[in-house]
Amino acid sequence: NTINNMAVVCYYRGDLDKCREYLNEFVDISTEIGNKEGLAYIFGNIGILEYETGNFDLALDYHRKQLELARELGDRYNVAKALHQMGQLCREKGDFKGALENLLQAVDITRKTANARDLAQCVRDLGVLHMYMGNTGEAFNTFQEAFELGSKGTETEVSSSSRLYQANLAVMENEPDKALAFLGEAVTLKREMGEPRSLLRTLAGASEILLEIQCAAGARELLEEAESLLEEDTPRDICARLEAQRLLLDSDADPARAARQLESVIRDLSGKKELQAYMYLKLHGLTGKEEHRRAAVKSYRELYRRVPRADYAFRLRSLGAVIAEGRKGKARR
Repeated sequence: NTINNMAVVCYYRGDLDKCREYLNEFVDISTEIGNKEGLAYIFGNIGILEYETGNFDLALDYHRKQLELARELGDRYNVAKALHQMGQLCREKGDFKGALENLLQAVDITRKTANARDLAQCVRDLGVLHMYMGNTGEAFNTFQEAFELGSKGTETEVSSSSRLYQANLAVMENEPDKALAFLGEAVTLKREMGEPRSLLRTLAGASEILLEIQCAAGARELLEEAESLLEEDTPRDICARLEAQRLLLDSDADPARAARQLESVIRDLSGKKELQAYMYLKLHGLTGKEEHRRAAVKSYRELYRRVPRADYAFRLRSLGAVIAEGRKGKARR
């Protein structure tokens, strides 16, 4: 337990290498003494760590080990946790069929274990999968269930994020009034949580949506609130998103200068492919230049080829690119 607690502390401090060392030490000790219950639990933690550091295949291996041990032990809690994480990983790898199978099993088991917190999270993540698959109605209803589950318990974060996802769906369905209503609830719930870093991310996402539906005054208000929460250790992707929004909101004074600065922000985002694609989309909206449209199309096409998400297809269509499903779900113009 001491080793696991030290791993948890390192995880929340952002020292993931040290966290990995402690988790592997836990595995060695548990293997030596035959602690299968501990191994099932810790394999899940290692899988989550590898997932968050982008090692999806390795993460899947650990969750499969977790699932095998949990089934052997009759541990339904860890069976559900393993299936949930495997569903997440399959979704990120573009295996939507595998993701759906795993998440549906996880939801079914979690309903029977009566774990309200895990059920709310699992249902929300099933909603994300439906959204990526383009099942808009199913996604909306699933997010609604997650919102209600979170509201009944203490999972305010799940309720808030579900509303934010519903706002994104409303934008994709060209329903700005619904988007506004969902955004209002998402932000209010996050403010009630009293967690500045979590609120900052929600404000960044909400202000982006408001810019998208051309609600500049609301976007500016949320942006200013978000900027007041910035700290020295705020992740670069959040800072870049807010910087881009500020440039777009203030671009009327000097559009050419704003465009140059936005291009600089994009160059600094090496490795953040999805965020770069979104920035190119906004840059094209600012300049109207064909070169920027092509850059946005290229970026979203690359993302879509890797994982054929419906929201990527939505962006490509908005840029005038024709979506064609090939053997591997490729997009082409």
